[in-house]
Amino acid sequence: QSSSDNDDNIHSSVPLASRSRKRRRLADGKPYSGGVGRMTRVMEHKLADNYGLAIRQCSELAKNLDEDQAVSLMERRCRAALLHNIKQSDRELRHAFCPTGPDSWCSYQKDKHVPVFLEILSPMIDKLTNSTFLCRCLRGMTQNANESINSVMWSILSKTKYHGYQSIRGAAALSSIFFNRGRSGLVKFFDQVGIPVTEELLDTLIGKDYKRIEKAEKNTQKTPNYQKTERTKTNRSSNRRR
Repeated sequence: QSSSDNDDNIHSSVPLASRSRKRRRLADGKPYSGGVGRMTRVMEHKLADNYGLAIRQCSELAKNLDEDQAVSLMERRCRAALLHNIKQSDRELRHAFCPTGPDSWCSYQKDKHVPVFLEILSPMIDKLTNSTFLCRCLRGMTQNANESINSVMWSILSKTKYHGYQSIRGAAALSSIFFNRGRSGLVKFFDQVGIPVTEELLDTLIGKDYKRIEKAEKNTQKTPNYQKTERTKTNRSSNRRR
């Protein structure tokens, strides 16, 4: 064996070096493997593969560097390969050695924005976390009128089928009438195109509008889930006291 270690030998020694730890309990008092949050054979192989990959990649990257620079680069890449997969409360420490930039294999470093964006995004964050705004979102109903009229249109046409220009245009016109005036808004349209409006037809249109309004009122009166939970807890406590 030469003084220069073979990449494959180093790679294969990673899981073997870990086996001596399996018989002892770790600092948290739990065993090395078995159960949630413990080491698995799959993770052992993953750590070994990542380490070996880092060694091989750095061997190529270090060709044009001096020895100190090459060793420093390899050390950083190898630490990244191992620490990236170990959960820590400090994410900055966990990903400190991972490569940065849009081409990074580390999603944390790849997607992370520099601190200067905090100044740009702060107004938007303040607006989206405003208590008044969040109160309107508690029931989970849409605040966007465009989303509502879209849902009306797609209740007329199927999303799963192809529709031509005329069909989509007609559905959009009907959606606009239904959204702004309800089903009874068709009466004026029927008069314009010469369709007779019978008493039975009028009753049907008005009945549909009544049901829609009734359903909307029920939805607005629904108690939010978090209030129901608190009320249930209070009732249970009262029953136990009795």
